[in-house]
Amino acid sequence: MHAFIRDIVDYEENRRASPIIKAMIKKYGRIPAHRICSGLAGWLKSQGNLKQSHPEAKKEVRPLKIDPAQENGVRMRRFIDESALAQELFMATETRVDFRPEIAMEERFAIAAYVNENFHPRLFSRPRSLQ
Repeated sequence: MHAFIRDIVDYEENRRASPIIKAMIKKYGRIPAHRICSGLAGWLKSQGNLKQSHPEAKKEVRPLKIDPAQENGVRMRRFIDESALAQELFMATETRVDFRPEIAMEERFAIAAYVNENFHPRLFSRPRSLQ
């Protein structure tokens, strides 16, 4: 598995920041870095879910839509444009993030399956002291 994907999943699951994630936090801030990681992981997990529940969807991986009018979309695109590791796998346009064309479909599916199996998003809950 690509180190960048493992690092994103590990950060979202365990809050362990690899050097890649630490550099992202330093450059963009903790919350924006989390949003970039969770956005990519959520997109990849949804593709893994899609492949499991709809076998006919195995011929494609849908791109992640980003809104250029929102700061999260701008940061996501800027991160992919500026990160050599992210560029090994992804490319960003004004409104979408997708795998690079040279990434084989089998590798895309393997990445989506890995994220689907290892990333378990948590719902926000308030600490008991604030309830």
